[in-house]
Amino acid sequence: MSSLLFQNATIVTPDKILRRGFVLIERGRIRAVGTGVAKVHPRRGAVQTIDASDGLLVPGYTDLQVNGAKGEEFSQSPVEKYDGIVRHFVAHGATAMLATVLTDTPDNMLEAIRRVGAYRESGSEYADAVIGIHVEGPFLNPQRRGAHPQHLLRKPDVKEVRRWLRAAPDAIRMVTLAPELEGAQKVIRLLHDAGVVVAASHSLADYRCMAESVKNGLSFVTHVGNTTDWPYRKEQPGGWLGAEPGVVGSFLCMEELSGSVILDGFHFHPAMLGPILRCKGTEKVALITDAAFVAGLPPGMYRKGKEKVTVTPQGYTVGRRRGWLAGSLLTMDRAVRNAVCLAGVSLAEAVTMATVSPTKVLGLAKKGRIAPGYDADVLILDSELNVKMTVRGGRLYRSQVGNAAPQGGAVARASLAARHGRAETDPCVP
Repeated sequence: MSSLLFQNATIVTPDKILRRGFVLIERGRIRAVGTGVAKVHPRRGAVQTIDASDGLLVPGYTDLQVNGAKGEEFSQSPVEKYDGIVRHFVAHGATAMLATVLTDTPDNMLEAIRRVGAYRESGSEYADAVIGIHVEGPFLNPQRRGAHPQHLLRKPDVKEVRRWLRAAPDAIRMVTLAPELEGAQKVIRLLHDAGVVVAASHSLADYRCMAESVKNGLSFVTHVGNTTDWPYRKEQPGGWLGAEPGVVGSFLCMEELSGSVILDGFHFHPAMLGPILRCKGTEKVALITDAAFVAGLPPGMYRKGKEKVTVTPQGYTVGRRRGWLAGSLLTMDRAVRNAVCLAGVSLAEAVTMATVSPTKVLGLAKKGRIAPGYDADVLILDSELNVKMTVRGGRLYRSQVGNAAPQGGAVARASLAARHGRAETDPCVP
């Protein structure tokens, strides 16, 4: 593996933007970062010098929730299809991701966990980009199930969770559940003690339940504002309606909680991002895709097992349950661009939510920043925040991605523009 030297780059960090900067990469790690002419030289071997004067250099993105892409899904597809899923997201800037295992029968979920665990150890070119597993379900509230099949939902079961942990040791990094369900607190404690991030979603938990759950180890809210309640009025003993923060209000109030948002323009209104960041700070809000198996496919109706999902020309998905979205079509580069262009946050804030925030949630000490000693996961973006080059573990990939507009092309572009008050010709409309 030859060394890489990026020169004349605009380097985006959480704290500042470095102009005419350089980054030297050796043996899969960042060795040096600075401004002006690089005054360091590789220790051995050849060096490939890249002039990055026409691009932005940012850390590789980390996605905490990837269900699938290109017609394949981590939960249902054979392991030989996983490279295709991961390749799609790497091309759009995700150098690290959690493969999501979704609600299914106990046996099917266990087998999916084993498959992803085996894939991570396979030595395949893209396998090391899957840094763990996110189990979403089956311990979800039926009243907030979203696209999860109701007949497969069940009460939290310590024995089932122990089987997950044995099936892929150290691979499960996050579990999303509804903390108000019977038996949930025991599961939260078990997972927390095992070093797993425990998240709330698909939930009707009230503030009191969330506070108890945090004491037991809950630390995250998955896709804030989706299948989680905003503050509302709840009937109290005596029949009066009292103010109830709900899951989202608890997330905003409790310092211990971080969370994620799906910023595709459909799942979460971008006008809410700024206020949430002012409450929580950028390092406690992570951008995710929650990408469905239809991500990367043109408009149409698709089936995967018993799932039926329609990709609309407007750029969103529809499942069997009328009115409910069935995952997103997002990639991380689009999520970052939406944060800047639709939500109006700074580029540094958007990049932080795609890099520092998710790696901090997972406790990844050497990812998410451009600094000496960190993993050499780096992106070169163009002026419209499309990925031009990806460096993952010191290996250089030149982007094969063309137009970055959402699936559905011009129709989707017009839909997002109208929905969020932008002119269709605005270059900031993704």
